[in-house]
Amino acid sequence: MGGGEVVPFRGLLKQAVGRLLKDTTPALLFSGGTDSSTVLWTLLDLGALPTCYTFTLQGTPSVDLPAARKIAKHHGLALHEVIIPRKLDVLQADVAQAVAVGARRKVHVQCLQPLFHLLPAITERQVFTGLNADDWWGTAASDAIRHSKDEALFRQVRERRFADLTTSGFAFWQAVTEQAGKELCAPYRDPDLVAWLLSRSWKQLNTPRQKGPALLAFLPEFTACGVWRRNVNLQCASGIREWHEDLIADRVY
Repeated sequence: MGGGEVVPFRGLLKQAVGRLLKDTTPALLFSGGTDSSTVLWTLLDLGALPTCYTFTLQGTPSVDLPAARKIAKHHGLALHEVIIPRKLDVLQADVAQAVAVGARRKVHVQCLQPLFHLLPAITERQVFTGLNADDWWGTAASDAIRHSKDEALFRQVRERRFADLTTSGFAFWQAVTEQAGKELCAPYRDPDLVAWLLSRSWKQLNTPRQKGPALLAFLPEFTACGVWRRNVNLQCASGIREWHEDLIADRVY
């Protein structure tokens, strides 16, 4: 992958974040993964000093937490770790809230749940996130299996995702954040950045490394922090997916 791939990606992400940034001290929902890390480093490039927020499910080690801690410490940034109580009544209440804003698919409910606990802890008005990035990168196993060898199909699938505001639950995240009196800032939904990602094949985006353009564009930062890992879905990394089985066991549905 040549240097020409690097400059557009980093520049487009900086442009996307810059369009959204109104406060110099925003909040950042931070997992320590590639997408939230690139948003963090772009905020720092723009002179912003974000406060980072992450979550863990009580009693369940999070795959994300060590990376989030390491990167935040490297940059001297505050990292607030919100613990979600592992109680059935909490789970029931969270699912009810998700359904109330229109979430119906299991994955949407599971990914939205942490937001109900993170938002009350956030004092900042703007809340940045790397949400939706995976939808354009094509990191899902289904993309690798079904779409990686057909460039036209890969683009069409991602174009449909972008047109659907419920992709990865974005519309529900936005509604919940607005109800909390805050602004959800998702730079990976920026049309120019998305158009650039959609113009790339699966191979260009994910070989020899997953999300290769991001890795190369921010190689100094990844190297300095000593953190890089393949994508892990939020609900899988946190243990939330398994926790939701308690609802079935309790015959709530």
